[in-house]
Amino acid sequence: RALAYGFSAQAMLEQEPTFKAYVNQLFQRLHEQSSSGIKPVDISKWYTFTTFDMIGDLAFGESFGCLDNSTYHPWVALAFESLKSLAFMAEMGRYPRIAPYIGFLLPRGLLTKFAENKELASMKVRKRLDTETDRPDFVGKITQGLKAKGSRMEFNELASNAS
Repeated sequence: RALAYGFSAQAMLEQEPTFKAYVNQLFQRLHEQSSSGIKPVDISKWYTFTTFDMIGDLAFGESFGCLDNSTYHPWVALAFESLKSLAFMAEMGRYPRIAPYIGFLLPRGLLTKFAENKELASMKVRKRLDTETDRPDFVGKITQGLKAKGSRMEFNELASNAS
């Protein structure tokens, strides 16, 4: 329920200029990529860049730079890799005799990457919380809403939701 403050109708209205800026940047980048008319453009990739840049900006106060760099930020790439592995683990969990061996079937270093993901999320949340801003982002709205109700969310809860 605490996260709902960041996604209220009022919060969305206040965040609209941020959304518009990223959509405009998307159109600009698509124009640049397609102006030659020779090479096809993977529109799905560009929508994903835009989505993660918006989420990074609104959740952590800074973009992941995917649109600027025309590539996935390492954390975004890790998120995709993690999702594939989580789906694999969930499917293997359906087979009780195989479950004890799932760890041996996972790609090497995946658990380290999960830990890196958690650490990066914690660092980004800490940095955002330490930054005073009037920008209408998710974290600001969540903390404002909780303060208004005389409540608060622990850092670990915020960081856990971020990863």
